[in-house]
Amino acid sequence: MNAKGNHKQKGSFLGTIIHGYRVTLTCAAFTISTGIFLAFQLKYFSTLLFYLPLNWTRWTRTRKTRFQLCLMWSLFLIFAPRYPASSYLRNDTPIPPIGRNGTFYIAANLYNSEKVLPTWTKELNLLIDHIGQQNVFVSIYESNSADATQELLGDLQRDLHERKIRNHVSINKGERIEWDSKDLLHSAQRISYMADIRNEALSPLYSMAEKGDTFTKVIFFNDVYFDWRSIVRLINTKNGDYDLACAIDFDGIGLYDTWVLRDACGRKVREVWPYFSLDPKAVENLRKGEPIEVAACWNGVAIFDASWFLPEPSSNVSPLKFRHDDECTSSECYLTSLDMHIRTKPHRPKIYVNPQVKVAYNSLNYLFRTKLEDLTSTIPWQVVWQDWVGHRLFGWFTNLIWLRNDECSIKHALGLFVKPDYCS
Repeated sequence: MNAKGNHKQKGSFLGTIIHGYRVTLTCAAFTISTGIFLAFQLKYFSTLLFYLPLNWTRWTRTRKTRFQLCLMWSLFLIFAPRYPASSYLRNDTPIPPIGRNGTFYIAANLYNSEKVLPTWTKELNLLIDHIGQQNVFVSIYESNSADATQELLGDLQRDLHERKIRNHVSINKGERIEWDSKDLLHSAQRISYMADIRNEALSPLYSMAEKGDTFTKVIFFNDVYFDWRSIVRLINTKNGDYDLACAIDFDGIGLYDTWVLRDACGRKVREVWPYFSLDPKAVENLRKGEPIEVAACWNGVAIFDASWFLPEPSSNVSPLKFRHDDECTSSECYLTSLDMHIRTKPHRPKIYVNPQVKVAYNSLNYLFRTKLEDLTSTIPWQVVWQDWVGHRLFGWFTNLIWLRNDECSIKHALGLFVKPDYCS
């Protein structure tokens, strides 16, 4: 009798919950399912995808009014986006000039990049026009692509020749080792290969330096979607006073290049906001959109002071080159930042990430990260969902996922990174 009574009470309790909170439960189910669907379709994850449908469910239930609101919102997003006053995406934001006498060596390593190359080439040409065609040298090293990359680069090279822009485009035909397997992706063999082809992209720089033809900055591009105006902003990071300045690159979840990027104290970063969760100073600068001091970076676009790659007549120290390490398998880009610390010790090299410069490896990720997320209308989501819910409430959990032991890189860098005073 008691068992039946308890069962009846449980059933009535569950029924009461469903009946009393059916609107809330329906709203939650709609929000979660819509967010998951959008994330799956767009190959992009963000709490913004849950924030939007949550707000849709609060609209008036009148179908006509709901349709009108939806239409107005769509027209607003299409024709009247509003960005912060400092955003380069605003039409009324002037593009800053490049410093006087600035000359730029633009380097890239490309492989199977046909999807991104039309946009990449367009933005590169706009950047060159702004910098000045006479102030640029373009060096691209392509490595055995299986798609239309080589043909597209041939078109780019012809265009550069017609515009009398100095360039060296190396196209390599033949078979390439596939590094896609988990065992090979981070292997010493692949890192050695990557270091070699990055140095190949710099080979004209070395030969020109021997003839007295030097540059002020070296801009290294990955095959990313970018806006030329953001690269101008990256060039002007800290008014050009840096050894290395990097963009911030994204994939479907969040920050992409966590294998290279380290906070100012040499610690790992995580893929989700606010990325530098162990460094309060970095998080503060991230929120302000100001340059963040880091120990190592690359992140899709990296701009070096060119003197690092040029010989000094009064010094026996050879120019910086990309390399691999036999003891630990670390990215050649990570090791380059590490070598900068070793060479400047006891002083710190000036290495920064500029959070206002966003790039991505996928067109939809780029659209969301640079267009949608930066709208002023998403500020409530940024404050409530991204910062308070995602970071302050569940940051401990995401730290457990992404900030696990960095066995090889941290061991190798132990005592080699020059840390700021506030690091413990």
